[in-house]
Amino acid sequence: MSNTFCHMELHSANTAGSKDFYGKLFGWGMQAMPMGDQVYTMFKTSDSDDDVHGGITQSQCPDGTSSWIAYVLVEDVAAALKKATDLGAEVLVPKTEIPGMGWMGVINDPAGARLGIWQSANRS
Repeated sequence: MSNTFCHMELHSANTAGSKDFYGKLFGWGMQAMPMGDQVYTMFKTSDSDDDVHGGITQSQCPDGTSSWIAYVLVEDVAAALKKATDLGAEVLVPKTEIPGMGWMGVINDPAGARLGIWQSANRS
């Protein structure tokens, strides 16, 4: 099935606290990945290196709130963002490359809900 949910991401006002909380609550492993001027932390839900389901990053919200965002896997981020715009969505983050991993974008749907869109670089 295409266009499935593929990644969850926590935009946290307190990344250290969030990593500690979710690590203890669910036993998730954490792997820090420096990305420019910030650190993105991938969380793993098992001992398998292939079992990465999301990440934790510093919240960029002006009011400093924390929130989760889900990502949907697509074949072409640019096409999905264009279609979303045509259907009344607002693009919050345009197509952005995550080197070696893929491309992402974020929209606000017409009802105001945020959704991430992900295109993997590792397409088979």
